[in-house]
Amino acid sequence: MSQTIELARRGQLTIPKGLREQYGIQDGQRYAIRVLEGGIVVLTPHAGKVAATVANLRASLTEKGATREVLLAELRRAREGDDN
Repeated sequence: MSQTIELARRGQLTIPKGLREQYGIQDGQRYAIRVLEGGIVVLTPHAGKVAATVANLRASLTEKGATREVLLAELRRAREGDDN
């Protein structure tokens, strides 16, 4: 998909409504920006340290065979203070 957009006076770009809706982009969200070789600009959702740590932990546990149900059960148990 290719669309043409225009850079505004203060360096702002408007992401077309269809793309915002398709990818769940909302006002106030933060994004990291990287410029790749050849001038390709990549925007990725900016996740704070906690979100990144949770994502890494989830990936590690699912690689070891943990299911979503197991992860949620462990979270519930941890919130209840049950150390068994």
